[in-house]
Amino acid sequence: MKLRNRAQAGEMLSKLLINYQDSDAIILAIPRGGVLLGAPISKALNLDLDIIITKKILHPHEHRAIGAIAQDGNPVFMSRDTSNIEMKWLNQQVRESRQEIAHRHTIYNKENTPLDLENKDVLLVTDGILSGLSAMAAIEECERLKANSIVLVTPSLSVEAGHNLSPMVKKLVSLSVEETTRQNVDDYYEDEEEITDGDVIKVLMEISSDKK
Repeated sequence: MKLRNRAQAGEMLSKLLINYQDSDAIILAIPRGGVLLGAPISKALNLDLDIIITKKILHPHEHRAIGAIAQDGNPVFMSRDTSNIEMKWLNQQVRESRQEIAHRHTIYNKENTPLDLENKDVLLVTDGILSGLSAMAAIEECERLKANSIVLVTPSLSVEAGHNLSPMVKKLVSLSVEETTRQNVDDYYEDEEEITDGDVIKVLMEISSDKK
Protein backbone atom coordinates (compact mmCIF):
# COMPACT_ATOMS: atom_id res chain seq x y z
CA MET A 1 0.00 0.00 0.00
CA LYS A 2 1.42 3.37 -1.04
CA LEU A 3 -0.10 6.64 0.12
CA ARG A 4 0.07 10.02 -1.59
CA ASN A 5 1.62 11.80 1.38
CA ARG A 6 1.52 12.01 5.16
CA ALA A 7 -1.40 14.44 5.18
CA GLN A 8 -3.55 11.91 3.32
CA ALA A 9 -2.45 9.17 5.73
CA GLY A 10 -3.41 11.36 8.70
CA GLU A 11 -6.84 12.07 7.26
CA MET A 12 -7.47 8.36 6.72
CA LEU A 13 -6.26 7.41 10.19
CA SER A 14 -8.39 10.10 11.85
CA LYS A 15 -11.49 8.24 10.66
CA LEU A 16 -10.33 5.17 12.58
CA LEU A 17 -9.85 7.26 15.73
CA ILE A 18 -13.20 9.04 15.74
CA ASN A 19 -13.99 7.72 19.25
CA TYR A 20 -11.30 10.06 20.58
CA GLN A 21 -12.81 13.20 19.06
CA ASP A 22 -13.16 16.07 21.57
CA SER A 23 -11.76 13.86 24.34
CA ASP A 24 -8.96 14.49 26.83
CA ALA A 25 -6.54 12.37 24.80
CA ILE A 26 -3.34 13.90 23.44
CA ILE A 27 -1.62 13.24 20.12
CA LEU A 28 2.07 12.60 20.60
CA ALA A 29 3.93 12.71 17.29
CA ILE A 30 7.44 11.44 16.54
CA PRO A 31 9.24 14.01 14.31
CA ARG A 32 9.82 14.59 11.60
CA GLY A 33 7.21 12.75 9.54
CA GLY A 34 4.97 11.92 12.47
CA VAL A 35 4.23 15.62 12.97
CA LEU A 36 2.99 16.01 9.38
CA LEU A 37 0.87 12.91 9.93
CA GLY A 38 -0.40 13.98 13.34
CA ALA A 39 -1.46 17.48 12.29
CA PRO A 40 -4.55 16.45 10.28
CA ILE A 41 -5.49 13.98 13.02
CA SER A 42 -5.23 16.78 15.58
CA LYS A 43 -7.46 19.03 13.50
CA ALA A 44 -10.03 16.36 12.65
CA LEU A 45 -10.40 15.15 16.24
CA ASN A 46 -9.88 18.52 17.96
CA LEU A 47 -7.03 17.18 20.10
CA ASP A 48 -3.85 18.80 21.35
CA LEU A 49 -0.61 17.74 19.68
CA ASP A 50 2.81 17.45 21.26
CA ILE A 51 6.04 15.78 20.17
CA ILE A 52 8.36 13.09 21.47
CA ILE A 53 11.80 13.03 19.88
CA THR A 54 13.57 9.72 19.25
CA LYS A 55 16.97 8.83 17.84
CA LYS A 56 18.01 5.51 16.37
CA ILE A 57 21.37 3.98 17.18
CA LEU A 58 22.93 2.35 14.13
CA HIS A 59 25.18 -0.69 13.93
CA PRO A 60 28.86 0.36 13.76
CA HIS A 61 29.53 -1.62 10.58
CA GLU A 62 26.13 -2.10 8.95
CA HIS A 63 23.45 0.41 7.97
CA ARG A 64 20.70 -0.84 10.26
CA ALA A 65 19.27 0.17 13.60
CA ILE A 66 20.25 -1.80 16.68
CA GLY A 67 18.66 0.50 19.26
CA ALA A 68 16.83 3.74 19.91
CA ILE A 69 16.32 6.31 22.64
CA ALA A 70 13.54 8.81 23.34
CA GLN A 71 14.11 12.14 25.11
CA ASP A 72 14.90 11.45 28.78
CA GLY A 73 14.20 7.73 28.62
CA ASN A 74 16.51 4.75 28.68
CA PRO A 75 17.80 3.29 25.41
CA VAL A 76 16.22 0.13 24.01
CA PHE A 77 18.28 -2.38 22.06
CA MET A 78 17.78 -5.50 20.01
CA SER A 79 19.78 -7.80 22.28
CA ARG A 80 20.78 -10.12 19.45
CA ASP A 81 22.43 -7.19 17.66
CA THR A 82 24.51 -5.89 20.57
CA SER A 83 26.10 -9.08 21.90
CA ASN A 84 29.36 -8.51 19.98
CA ILE A 85 29.54 -4.72 20.30
CA GLU A 86 31.75 -3.01 22.87
CA MET A 87 29.82 -1.43 25.75
CA LYS A 88 32.10 1.61 25.62
CA TRP A 89 31.04 2.27 22.03
CA LEU A 90 27.35 1.80 22.88
CA ASN A 91 27.57 4.19 25.81
CA GLN A 92 29.19 6.80 23.56
CA GLN A 93 26.37 6.42 21.02
CA VAL A 94 23.79 6.88 23.77
CA ARG A 95 25.50 10.08 24.96
CA GLU A 96 25.67 11.48 21.43
CA SER A 97 22.04 10.55 20.80
CA ARG A 98 20.93 12.34 23.96
CA GLN A 99 22.83 15.45 22.84
CA GLU A 100 21.17 15.41 19.42
CA ILE A 101 17.72 14.92 20.96
CA ALA A 102 18.34 17.87 23.29
CA HIS A 103 19.42 20.00 20.33
CA ARG A 104 16.34 19.10 18.29
CA HIS A 105 14.15 19.75 21.31
CA THR A 106 15.41 23.34 21.48
CA ILE A 107 14.61 23.74 17.77
CA TYR A 108 11.06 22.37 17.98
CA ASN A 109 10.13 23.47 21.50
CA LYS A 110 11.58 26.93 21.98
CA GLU A 111 9.66 27.46 25.22
CA ASN A 112 11.23 24.25 26.58
CA THR A 113 7.87 23.07 27.91
CA PRO A 114 8.22 19.69 29.66
CA LEU A 115 6.19 16.79 28.34
CA ASP A 116 3.24 16.13 30.67
CA LEU A 117 1.56 12.77 30.07
CA GLU A 118 0.55 11.80 33.59
CA ASN A 119 -2.87 10.06 33.59
CA LYS A 120 -3.43 10.99 29.93
CA ASP A 121 -4.56 8.79 27.07
CA VAL A 122 -1.86 9.06 24.41
CA LEU A 123 -2.24 8.57 20.66
CA LEU A 124 1.39 7.92 19.69
CA VAL A 125 1.74 8.83 16.01
CA THR A 126 4.55 7.82 13.68
CA ASP A 127 4.67 7.95 9.88
CA GLY A 128 5.75 4.35 9.45
CA ILE A 129 7.40 1.54 11.39
CA LEU A 130 10.36 -0.49 10.14
CA SER A 131 12.38 -2.05 12.99
CA GLY A 132 9.96 -0.73 15.60
CA LEU A 133 12.80 0.48 17.82
CA SER A 134 11.86 4.18 17.74
CA ALA A 135 8.26 3.36 18.58
CA MET A 136 9.42 1.04 21.36
CA ALA A 137 11.59 3.77 22.89
CA ALA A 138 8.73 6.26 22.67
CA ILE A 139 6.30 3.83 24.28
CA GLU A 140 8.66 3.19 27.18
CA GLU A 141 9.08 6.94 27.66
CA CYS A 142 5.28 7.38 27.75
CA GLU A 143 5.10 4.69 30.41
CA ARG A 144 7.87 6.37 32.41
CA LEU A 145 5.87 9.60 32.29
CA LYS A 146 2.84 7.70 33.67
CA ALA A 147 0.51 7.89 30.68
CA ASN A 148 -2.87 6.32 31.41
CA SER A 149 -2.97 4.44 28.09
CA ILE A 150 -1.08 4.34 24.80
CA VAL A 151 -2.56 3.78 21.34
CA LEU A 152 0.07 3.38 18.62
CA VAL A 153 -1.02 4.99 15.34
CA THR A 154 0.81 4.43 12.05
CA PRO A 155 -0.13 4.08 8.38
CA SER A 156 1.83 0.86 7.90
CA LEU A 157 4.14 -1.56 9.62
CA SER A 158 5.60 -5.02 9.21
CA VAL A 159 4.09 -8.16 10.71
CA GLU A 160 7.19 -8.59 12.89
CA ALA A 161 7.01 -5.03 14.24
CA GLY A 162 3.31 -5.42 14.95
CA HIS A 163 3.98 -8.65 16.82
CA ASN A 164 6.64 -6.95 18.97
CA LEU A 165 4.76 -3.72 19.66
CA SER A 166 1.15 -4.85 20.14
CA PRO A 167 1.70 -6.21 23.68
CA MET A 168 3.20 -2.87 24.73
CA VAL A 169 0.15 -0.73 23.92
CA LYS A 170 -3.59 -0.65 24.55
CA LYS A 171 -4.28 -0.74 20.82
CA LEU A 172 -2.43 -0.57 17.51
CA VAL A 173 -4.18 1.37 14.73
CA SER A 174 -2.83 1.08 11.18
CA LEU A 175 -4.00 1.17 7.58
CA SER A 176 -1.97 -1.88 6.55
CA VAL A 177 0.32 -4.59 7.89
CA GLU A 178 2.94 -5.90 5.48
CA GLU A 179 4.71 -9.24 5.35
CA THR A 180 8.04 -7.67 4.47
CA THR A 181 9.84 -4.68 5.92
CA ARG A 182 10.61 -1.81 3.57
CA GLN A 183 14.05 -0.22 3.48
CA ASN A 184 12.87 3.29 4.30
CA VAL A 185 9.75 4.89 5.80
CA ASP A 186 9.60 7.21 2.78
CA ASP A 187 8.83 4.13 0.66
CA TYR A 188 5.30 4.20 2.09
CA TYR A 189 4.59 7.46 0.23
CA GLU A 190 4.46 8.71 -3.35
CA ASP A 191 5.65 12.15 -2.23
CA GLU A 192 9.44 11.78 -2.07
CA GLU A 193 10.24 15.33 -0.97
CA GLU A 194 12.50 15.38 2.09
CA ILE A 195 10.92 16.64 5.32
CA THR A 196 12.99 19.30 7.06
CA ASP A 197 13.05 20.75 10.56
CA GLY A 198 11.55 23.86 8.99
CA ASP A 199 8.54 21.84 7.81
CA VAL A 200 8.04 20.50 11.33
CA ILE A 201 8.32 23.94 12.92
CA LYS A 202 5.83 25.37 10.43
CA VAL A 203 3.24 22.70 11.22
CA LEU A 204 3.73 23.07 14.98
CA MET A 205 3.29 26.85 14.71
CA GLU A 206 0.11 26.42 12.64
CA ILE A 207 -1.36 24.06 15.21
CA SER A 208 -0.41 26.38 18.06
CA SER A 209 -2.00 29.32 16.23
CA ASP A 210 -5.22 27.37 15.59
CA LYS A 211 -5.54 26.58 19.32
CA LYS A 212 -5.37 30.26 20.33
